[in-house]
Amino acid sequence: GTFDPSLHEAIASVPWAGNPEGTILAEARKGYLLHGRLLRPAQVTVSAAPPGDGTGEDSTGSGRGPVRE
Repeated sequence: GTFDPSLHEAIASVPWAGNPEGTILAEARKGYLLHGRLLRPAQVTVSAAPPGDGTGEDSTGSGRGPVRE
C-alpha cells in the first residue's frame, strides 16, 4: 500500500529502488479504526528515494571511504 499520514506513522524509511517513494514496506504495529475514527495509527516502514537520485549528494563522496591523514 501507499503511506497515508492520516492513517500511518512512519517509524523508518529505507532507500528502495524497487518501489515508488512512500510505499509501505513493513508494518511494525497494527493500527485500528472504530466506526471510521482512528484509534491508533499503524506504525510502518516506508520506501525512500535511493541514494544517487540526482540530488548531487554523491558528487562530494559518501564519507565512508578510507581516512587519509
